[in-house]
Amino acid sequence: MPDRSGLVQDVGYPDRTLSARTGLRGHEVIKWVRLVSWLLAGILSTVGVAVLLSAVTPAVTAPASGSYHSTAPARILDTRVGVGIGVGAVKRGGEAVLAVAGRSSVPAAASAMVLTVTVTAPKGSGYVTVYPDDGSARPGTSNLNFVAGQSVPTLVVVSVPSDGKIRFYNGSGESVQLIADVSGYYTGANAPSGQGAFGVLSPLRLLDTRSGVGAPEAAVAAHGSATFTVIGNGVPLGVSAVVLNVTVTQPVASGYLTAHPDGGPIRTASNLNFVSKQTVPNLMVVAVGADGKVALFNGSTGTVHVLADISGYFLAGDPVNAGMLGALSPERLLDTRNGIGGPKTVVPSLQTRTVSVAGRGGVPLTGVAAVILNVTVTVPTGPGYLTVYGAAVQPGVSNLNFVKGQSVPNLVVTQVSASGTVTIFNGSSGSVQIIADVCGFILGADAPLPSVSSSHYVRNISGGASDVATMHAEGCADAQAGSRLVLLDIGAQSNANVPPSANGTVLSAGSHGVRLTDQGSVVRLSYPQLVTALDAYTQGYADCGSAGVTIAVGTNSSGPSATYSAAAKGADWASQVIDQLTVHPQVRLTGANDVEASFGDTPVDAAAWETSYLGATSSDLVYSGSVDSCPMTFASTADCAPAVGQSGPWTRANYASLAHGLSPARITALPQIYFASQAVQWANINATASANGGAIVFAGVLTENGAACGTDCAMTPSQGWAALYHGLSTIVAAPSISVVTDLRVDS
Repeated sequence: MPDRSGLVQDVGYPDRTLSARTGLRGHEVIKWVRLVSWLLAGILSTVGVAVLLSAVTPAVTAPASGSYHSTAPARILDTRVGVGIGVGAVKRGGEAVLAVAGRSSVPAAASAMVLTVTVTAPKGSGYVTVYPDDGSARPGTSNLNFVAGQSVPTLVVVSVPSDGKIRFYNGSGESVQLIADVSGYYTGANAPSGQGAFGVLSPLRLLDTRSGVGAPEAAVAAHGSATFTVIGNGVPLGVSAVVLNVTVTQPVASGYLTAHPDGGPIRTASNLNFVSKQTVPNLMVVAVGADGKVALFNGSTGTVHVLADISGYFLAGDPVNAGMLGALSPERLLDTRNGIGGPKTVVPSLQTRTVSVAGRGGVPLTGVAAVILNVTVTVPTGPGYLTVYGAAVQPGVSNLNFVKGQSVPNLVVTQVSASGTVTIFNGSSGSVQIIADVCGFILGADAPLPSVSSSHYVRNISGGASDVATMHAEGCADAQAGSRLVLLDIGAQSNANVPPSANGTVLSAGSHGVRLTDQGSVVRLSYPQLVTALDAYTQGYADCGSAGVTIAVGTNSSGPSATYSAAAKGADWASQVIDQLTVHPQVRLTGANDVEASFGDTPVDAAAWETSYLGATSSDLVYSGSVDSCPMTFASTADCAPAVGQSGPWTRANYASLAHGLSPARITALPQIYFASQAVQWANINATASANGGAIVFAGVLTENGAACGTDCAMTPSQGWAALYHGLSTIVAAPSISVVTDLRVDS
């Protein structure tokens, strides 16, 4: 009976070395501890998978919906010996129905299971489909393909229905023996919530270039791509990645596939390798492009047909709960061919290579339960397997199998040792070269996400008598909401070439004040007018709240300085604004400055403003500027690029000095985090600060409400905080970011 999809895998690579260790007979190949770790929330590129996870049980008392729980690997089905069901091969066109809930540490509440499914001793060619026993029709997809006599393992994530049973369909014309090993489960995967959570789907074919599903009915050209939509069909907006079972068939020449978000870069690594005329499936986690599409690049010199079946997705955002996944832009941690991550030498037969992962490529220094690696073996001089592990004792399993001369990539999820390393064992009769790219991590414990404070763009005052009532009400509301750090973003100490305002205030050395922050605003306030409005705000906070608060009164000093120098602006903000405000016992007042390269200021002027401010008052300062044009890669050694309109760059050292170095005891940073890349920038700048005398002290995280900046606001307060926490955790073991504050436009 032919495979309905027309797919027959015609090449298998048995691992005889492993057979005695796994309990399989003859040429059976089983990697019985594989994890679906496409557990990866937002891998920014994709990787093929034959995945192994050593048992990692996150310490979670109240699991978030869509979180992963690993179990000790356990066999729950073996038709050869009667494990799970009776002894006997599954007949052609037949099914094995297996009760899974409540077995091998998997609770009845499990919503999806992670299984390594192996077909062995097949009498003919065919395929296997695994699906829930929920009364619905069998999906029109396959999980693995095989030919007669071939043993094939694959990773499967399957939804667990209310009756706790799943089905294994033998789509071949002859009988097969089936084996299934459980390595983990999800809770709440049918209703995921939280950053990095996994949502399971019934398998659905989204792409088939042979029949025109999802893309034109035509083979993918050499060095061409098949692009198709993944959003919809159960995949919501706001996901970072999807889980796809991708198959290449009818290739004209040897090559590889690389999956990537549509519109994003094509990685140099491969997700799936093939030779001419070979049919090969592999599981991938693919980041989703801004247009809701993904692309599969054909890295061969001939045409290929490609199929893709979706089975799940990950919600966007860095994780804050144990069991959730942190997505990383892939970075190479080990390459024995050129000495990355260790000696430049082959790994001999039956020897190991240990590689550091903690603090590299975006992996936090601590608090990580496991890492996700794309591991590749290349130029092996004999057949064998690799085992990747972080435990003290090497497990008796394999992560990938190979024959002499074969290059094989596979996704691996493994524990990290207490010293932050992972070990790779070469279980072959010859030497090998090994490559490992980190793609993500699994959070081991809940992060201390704080509540959100409300900050404001102050735009609803005009210098008139009504300002007092308006600002008093704002202060009272913030006190009642429990805000602990409030940034009042007032405006710029600059005219910025806008028409004169109705009140006639023109900013200069002889007429100080601010222009309210708003595109095209003509409202200018003198410093006394501003102080009156701010006193009303702090009085409102004092009247309505008893807990302490820090109120950072912010300006922007960028812009023309010919008539009003940066030094004069800084001194005036201290003496004419901050020191003129009424003091309340529960209110701590500081200044703040949103200064950055894109606003046209220079590092010299920015430093002059801060130095003058600090010299004119005893109040502290909050640096709230962004870090334009700085490197967006973890641990980058590059400096910041020249800003628009600048003859030279604002360097990392410039930003580190403004955010900390000019007065380490008095300056704190309130980073603007609207995109994940900005968190990476701050991690790099903090590394520069640490190397030059001390890490930056972070007052909190600043996000911006959608009403304030519209489509530019790509992150919620929780996502912004988590991104910065993750970024800093790559260089600081336990970063302290105790406040989240979200800028809003005053009504």
